[in-house]
Amino acid sequence: MKRNSTKTRKAPQSKAIDPRWKVLNRPLTQSEEQLLIVPLDETYSLMDKIELKAEMNNGNEQQPGRPHIGKRLLELLLDGSKWDVKVYIGDYKFYCHLCVLQVYSPYFQRCKMEETYVIRLPTHKVTAQAFHIIYNWMLHDEPPPRKRFSNRCLLEIYSSAKFLAITELIDAVWNTLDIIKNENEAFTLLPDMNYVDMATFDFLCFSRISRFFLTLVASLEFAEMDANYVCRLLSSHSVGVNSEIEIFYSALRWLSYKWPKRRTHVPQLMGCVRFGLLSPVFLRFLQKEHSTRVMDYITKCPQVQELINKAFVYASAELYCKDPQQTLPFQLPEYVVPEQRRWLYDDKCPYHHDLKCSQRQFFTYEQFLAYLQALHETGPEYWRNLIYILEPVKCCERPSAD
Repeated sequence: MKRNSTKTRKAPQSKAIDPRWKVLNRPLTQSEEQLLIVPLDETYSLMDKIELKAEMNNGNEQQPGRPHIGKRLLELLLDGSKWDVKVYIGDYKFYCHLCVLQVYSPYFQRCKMEETYVIRLPTHKVTAQAFHIIYNWMLHDEPPPRKRFSNRCLLEIYSSAKFLAITELIDAVWNTLDIIKNENEAFTLLPDMNYVDMATFDFLCFSRISRFFLTLVASLEFAEMDANYVCRLLSSHSVGVNSEIEIFYSALRWLSYKWPKRRTHVPQLMGCVRFGLLSPVFLRFLQKEHSTRVMDYITKCPQVQELINKAFVYASAELYCKDPQQTLPFQLPEYVVPEQRRWLYDDKCPYHHDLKCSQRQFFTYEQFLAYLQALHETGPEYWRNLIYILEPVKCCERPSAD
């Protein structure tokens, strides 16, 4: 008897099922199987297919409001608690922002910190008061309201700005120095220059004093002035005088004020006198004997005698030719031709004359002192009446004082 053999039906092989479908725990439906046939590309991205416009904001959409960055930065810089460097000047300490210092000062761009977040400035170059003013100036968008600083403070600011190489501040301070624009006030800065090292500044200050020079010589301030300042003043090309004799007598006045204490300054002061600009008549007068102690000491000083003798040859030759080095039959000793002063004229001064007037060659010390006394009565603004001799003046045709 044949055994009815039945063929065993093999179960259909199912496709690999995506792990995400296994969570269903049931057979897949026909639609689900269809999804397996056409799977979704999971790598598809929009970012590389969207072309971004060059201008993100076309103006049609209103941007959210925000504070101006400049205002926010200024608030941050003015906040003393956000400092990143300490600046020491002697015993004083300043909390600062290094970026602010570096923006204005090349010095801070190249300086090295001694230790973390610490910079030390030399007290003889930068004062604490000046640095405080300078740093506040750096922090403000607009310059602070004009403040009348003392002369000394103003000079300290200028000196400190020079050391820190802050060009803008140097120019700003100089341009606001109204006091130095007038001759009769320029000399008031001199006492305060002792506190700062500014050769360039005091040179410019002395160069401002021209027509005011004789008014200054008539004052107590000149008589008590430091010897170095007197020398700088007498050496200036800008001082206004009618003749070099007034320079010599100005030196004589300063020496006489505290004689014999000041006699050690004779060579120094006489070196400022341009003896080559003195007339032969006056030089001959200096070679004579003198009855006063001061004049006798000056004219017998070996250094002064040498200056007189050399100048005498030059001044005598100048009377006869414009260029003695070329036309004289003999060779002059080695001599530096002195630079001219700023020659001026006061028609109220009895001994002032035109440059070519023969009466200009000599006047006495007593006449000089009498003129200085007259300047006391005219006041500190009288210098404005003095004129520079740019054209010939009719000096000897002046009406007499009577």
